[in-house]
Amino acid sequence: MTAYTILGYGAISEESFTTPTSDRRFPLGTILNVETGTAEMKRYIYIYATGALTAYIPYELTWSGTKLGAAAPATGNGQIVVPQVAFTSAYYGWALVQGTGSVYMDAETYAIGDHVKAFNAGTTCKVEGSTGSTVRTLNAIGVLNAAGTTVAAVSCYLYGIDNPTIPAS
Repeated sequence: MTAYTILGYGAISEESFTTPTSDRRFPLGTILNVETGTAEMKRYIYIYATGALTAYIPYELTWSGTKLGAAAPATGNGQIVVPQVAFTSAYYGWALVQGTGSVYMDAETYAIGDHVKAFNAGTTCKVEGSTGSTVRTLNAIGVLNAAGTTVAAVSCYLYGIDNPTIPAS
């Protein structure tokens, strides 16, 4: 089993990293950098599920009282996270913000190298612009590592959040 290290917290097991829990174990907004062994760094953020979260669906970071949560994107251009596992409502866990993971794509033609955006209030990602586009736009959240035409969870590199908006608690 792989151990991950969070600065100031020491090692955490892969199970605690991949399994959401009903109790909070880290401060909300904690960033976890994971080296994958392939010279790629993945970045995760610790969140609270204000509702049930589906794996591979893009969500926008939100604040509900003092809880950092995730909700369906209102505009598609907010701070996007993509949980790589399902969350039960009111559970805590880690969601991918940067690096290679899976995202659900809409039923449209998409190709390797296409930039994608979170579909407004939807449950999938869509090609930003037209398929084959090589220009990254403001709303793009990542670039695809897969091609297809159906709704499916596919490999995507998420660009990440440079500075998550985390209010003082």
